[in-house]
Amino acid sequence: MKGECRTGLGELTKVWLTVQHSCLIRESVPVKVPKQWSDIDTLAMRADLRKFRLPQPVGQSVGPRLVVEIKDEHDFDPDGTNFADRLRDDFEHMDWDWGYIPANTPGVNFKMLLKNHFAVAQQFFGSDDFDRVFVVHNLNRDRDGLQDMLAALERKRIFFVTAQEIWQDWLEWYHHADDAAHAALRATLMGDTLRLLHYLNVFQVNPLDP
Repeated sequence: MKGECRTGLGELTKVWLTVQHSCLIRESVPVKVPKQWSDIDTLAMRADLRKFRLPQPVGQSVGPRLVVEIKDEHDFDPDGTNFADRLRDDFEHMDWDWGYIPANTPGVNFKMLLKNHFAVAQQFFGSDDFDRVFVVHNLNRDRDGLQDMLAALERKRIFFVTAQEIWQDWLEWYHHADDAAHAALRATLMGDTLRLLHYLNVFQVNPLDP
């Protein structure tokens, strides 16, 4: 079990959930798998128990309970083609009656698809009324057949969003947020870093400009 998700994408996702979408979170929830322990990166619940919309191109409403897995391997798979191929492999193991891969299936790449992880989330929330969201560095959605697979997964409340989509969503929110929301970012290192980068205009081309 790897502990709290201390990666850049993990920290960005945490700010996106807690500050932008007012979620309460629990990190690194242990999950027993054969011969070892795995974990769920993040269990989240929106404090006002309302749904919120994922960024485009997904654009679906999710929540208020979320199970979030963060996978960032941009160093060797910058365009997300390897991730797309690995997701296609996992797709073949899905039990569509239940919406997960049977427990203890070996070789699963996206572990949160396993029944093991589903059962732990169900126990934590006291309900199976939750969405599963994978935040990945990138995903080649143009890979053969992947669009149909993603649509099938979404019907089971399983969604994939990319780092770029989270970042664009955060920038749009920040652009329209009030002073109190901006001030709340100072409470976390990542939030304050994002504020500072925005202030310094590090990103010389602002994606919010027309």
